[in-house]
Amino acid sequence: LAATREAAARGWQAGLIQLCLACAVTAIRAGETTLLAAFDGNASAVERLAALQLLALVAEELHSPASKISVAPARPAALRAALVSQADATLATLHRWFEEAAAAAAASQRLQPAQAEAAAHSAAAVLRAVGAWCACGLLGAESAAASPLLSRCAAGALANSRTAVDAAEAACAAIELAE
Repeated sequence: LAATREAAARGWQAGLIQLCLACAVTAIRAGETTLLAAFDGNASAVERLAALQLLALVAEELHSPASKISVAPARPAALRAALVSQADATLATLHRWFEEAAAAAAASQRLQPAQAEAAAHSAAAVLRAVGAWCACGLLGAESAAASPLLSRCAAGALANSRTAVDAAEAACAAIELAE
């Protein structure tokens, strides 16, 4: 966990992805959310980046694993059930984090370009995570349809070159839930 936080703090994206992938596989093998709870996205921007990457990768690995994970089928099913039961709360948290990132990006746009870039990166990470949760089926169609994150926020993010791709993918994943 310390290495994952350090990779996030230093902006080592490739290292962060690999470490979060290892955490995601460990969570799937355990069949529970304890490891996911170890990253408190409310504690700091670093924790938030790690939490967002982990949320996205757990969903992606549950949906279509990058490699064969040797585990009894009941464990991924248990993790999926636990995540689905927390989906509305997770969606609300992701929406709040997106709003915070968007507000920070707007406030620092003129004065501090580096902070604006970091905030846009955080907003894009939120969109990637929620898109992965939609694609994996962790969010229900009704929750996704009612979420301002997957409608108003995603539509607004399409206007920003740093968030447009992730916004489009999240919106498309949400639309596919309804089909």
